[in-house]
Amino acid sequence: MFTEVIKGYKSIVENIDGLIKASGYQTNYVYEQMGMDKASFYYKKKRKKFTIEEIENLVNIIKADDLEDKVLLEMSLEAEKEGEIMTWEETKKLL
Repeated sequence: MFTEVIKGYKSIVENIDGLIKASGYQTNYVYEQMGMDKASFYYKKKRKKFTIEEIENLVNIIKADDLEDKVLLEMSLEAEKEGEIMTWEETKKLL
């Protein structure tokens, strides 16, 4: 179970640009709402070094049902590439 949670976190961090774009928000709006400056946000994004709290904040800012579906799809595709097959129900439980 913990492995799937970690994979979910990694999937979100690795797909931040796509999630923000799909949300319809501008990146500057998102990092301002997160209480970050531009340099800090881009540094963390480049290094993939967001804290759990920052990711939770980001998800709450851009929250939308279609974004959740996108993350679930990415997680499923990633699991399939690694030879792990997850059912839709298993994947949904991760979020």
